[in-house]
Amino acid sequence: MVLSVEDWLEAIGQQPDDKTRWQKTLQAFAAYGFDHIIFMNGTSLPSLQIRTTASNAFLRYHREQQFYRHDVIMRLCASSYRSTRTGVAHFKTLGIRAAEQRVADEVHYLGESFNSGFTCTLSPLQQGRLSAWNIGTQLSVTETDSLLATYQADLQQLCYLVPQLLLQPVVPPLSKREHQVLQLLAYGGLQYQQIADELNISVSTVRFHLGNIQQKLKADTNRQAIARAVQAGVLQPLHT
Repeated sequence: MVLSVEDWLEAIGQQPDDKTRWQKTLQAFAAYGFDHIIFMNGTSLPSLQIRTTASNAFLRYHREQQFYRHDVIMRLCASSYRSTRTGVAHFKTLGIRAAEQRVADEVHYLGESFNSGFTCTLSPLQQGRLSAWNIGTQLSVTETDSLLATYQADLQQLCYLVPQLLLQPVVPPLSKREHQVLQLLAYGGLQYQQIADELNISVSTVRFHLGNIQQKLKADTNRQAIARAVQAGVLQPLHT
């Protein structure tokens, strides 16, 4: 049984670092039948940050050969919000250019192509930043069509919501006591002495924990530490 989008997002958000968040993201897409994933984010094609199931060696080669100049997937994602079917099975319908075909042929030769998939563009390059996915599978077009008929809404939700988790700052884990101190400071509005009384520790220990919290969150003040903890998902925002 496929987990709900909410369950996948929670599982991704609970990962302790960027690497495991990406691994859990790949597991989520694979559960829906898609195991060739590319996520692109950046302000220009040459400087894009690319996360992908492709090998690091291929990604380096892609940059060295400047494939981005003639990569049909990047062109489609960079120019429009419209979702487009991609993959070897769909190239004939994409109006692919000669230079793009040469790049596509080399990608296929290197074993990094897929048969059928789709793009999901959150922001095209003309908006100042490209943020987009290319989601693919080696399944047949008929099998891919069946998956999309069942799961496309879930897949699009993942595409739109996962980047918020991938791009949020990764914070070293707080200890149980540090988390308690931060919660009392953020939600309870307590002074140092009140926090010390609540946790049965000294005020100097409260200060010690807050110093560690600020260091882990790269914050200069308690207020900034609370804000960064909320941004990183360490604390939930306080709703009034």
